[in-house]
Amino acid sequence: MNAFIDVIRLEEAMRAEGKIIRRDFMSPEEREWLDKDIEDSYFLANGDYEVPYYERGEWVKEFGQKP
Repeated sequence: MNAFIDVIRLEEAMRAEGKIIRRDFMSPEEREWLDKDIEDSYFLANGDYEVPYYERGEWVKEFGQKP
């Protein structure tokens, strides 16, 4: 359920920035399945995830700024 809450927070942040996301154009059924896919992916990964290299501090140290 944590993954779902994170998705909701991310959507709120993106909308606050004025961004339109693909989910806005999905039917309610498609949104429901997307939520289930996100939850399943999170639970299959056992809560572990890897932060992409370009989002880490090492990238900034090497290149000076994030892409």
